Amino acid sequence: TLRVERLLALAEVELAAKLLRLAPAETAGEAHARVEVDSLFYRNDNSGACTKVRSSVRQYRGAFWQQAIAFCLALGGDHARSFMVADILREREARIGSAFFTLIDALGGDERAMVDSLQDPGALKLAMMRAANRRLPDDTIASGRPDVLRAVSLSPNADLALRLDAAERAFAVGALSITELTELYGVVEFSPEQLTNPLTTAESGWGPRARALLLRTASGADQGTVRAEILRRAWDLSREKGGHAIMLGASVKVVAAIEPAAELIWFAADAARTLFRAGKTAEAMAWYRLAESNSQSNEEARWVADALWPLAQIADDKDELTWRSDGLAAWQAATKRSGGNSVPARRRTLMVYSVLQALGEPIGPNEWTDLLSSTPTTATADIDP
Repeated sequence: TLRVERLLALAEVELAAKLLRLAPAETAGEAHARVEVDSLFYRNDNSGACTKVRSSVRQYRGAFWQQAIAFCLALGGDHARSFMVADILREREARIGSAFFTLIDALGGDERAMVDSLQDPGALKLAMMRAANRRLPDDTIASGRPDVLRAVSLSPNADLALRLDAAERAFAVGALSITELTELYGVVEFSPEQLTNPLTTAESGWGPRARALLLRTASGADQGTVRAEILRRAWDLSREKGGHAIMLGASVKVVAAIEPAAELIWFAADAARTLFRAGKTAEAMAWYRLAESNSQSNEEARWVADALWPLAQIADDKDELTWRSDGLAAWQAATKRSGGNSVPARRRTLMVYSVLQALGEPIGPNEWTDLLSSTPTTATADIDP
C-alpha cells in the first residue's frame, strides 16, 4: 500500500494501477482502498472509482469516504442524498474546507457556485472540479506535488497558462513525458508576427509560451543548420532568463533529428551534452566522433573533442575508445576556455576524476596530486552533480 501511495505521489499513475492489480488480497484495508480510489480518479475513471467507493463506504466512515460518496451520488443524479451527506459533513467536519461544498452545489446545478481557491487538492477534488466543469484556480499547483502538477497539466478545465506552468514543472520532476509536454506546446496559438519573428518574440516575453514557440520553430525548420541556430539561441536565452533544464529536455527530439555534419561543429558540444543528458548515448557519441575525426585539422573540432572527452569516456560501456594520456589536461584546458574556472567547475572536476577512476581508468597519483593541490579542500564536501 505504501509503495502504491508513493507511486501516486510521483504521478506514476499507470504503475500504481499495475501494482494494485498484483497486490494480494490480504493487503486489503482502508489505506489500500483509498489509494485505489485515488488511482482511479487520477485516471479519469469516475465509474470505477465510485464502484470502489460504494463497496468501501460500508466499512470505512472517515471524512474522505463521506465526501467521495457524496460526489458519486451527485454523479449518479441522486442530488437529494448527496446534499444530505454534504449537510451532515458541514456540521461535523470543519476541516474539509469550502471547496467541497461549493462543488457539491455546482454538481447539483448551481451555476453561481465557483471555487476561487484550491490549495493542495487531491485526486477527489480534482475529479470534482473536472466533473463540475469549473476552472481550476491558479493556486491549485501551489503545493508543487508531482501528482497534482501532472493532473493539472492534462486538465481541460484549466487555463492554458496554468497548464503550461504545471506541465513544465511536472516535466522537470519527471512526472510528465517529453511527448506530453510537446503535445501541450503544440496547442499554443501564435500570431503571424510571432511566428515570423520567433527569437525577438521569445526574448521580449520569456516563459513557457516562448519556449513552445522556439521549439515549434526549430522542429519545423527544413535545414539542420537553421534548427541548430534556433536551438543554440534558445539555450542561451534559457541560461540567461531561466528554465534551462526544461529547454534542454524539451529539445532532445529536435536535436536527435539533426544529422552530425562538419559545418555544424560549433553546435556539436551543446548537442552532445543534451543527448548524453537524455541518455541518448549513440546519438551523442556520433557528435563526439565527428569532433574527434576533425580535431587534427580544425581547432574548433579539437576544442569540442577535448570538452566532450570525459562524457564520451564514461558513456563508452563497450570500451571502444582508447584512453588518452593527455585527456584530463586537455579537458581542463577546454573547460577554462569556456569560462569554467569557478568553484563549481572544480567540484565537477573532482567528480569526473572520481567517476573515471571508479570505472577503472588509469588516473595516476600525480594527476590526483596536481588536482588536489589546486582545489580548495572545502570543495570536496559538496560536489555538484
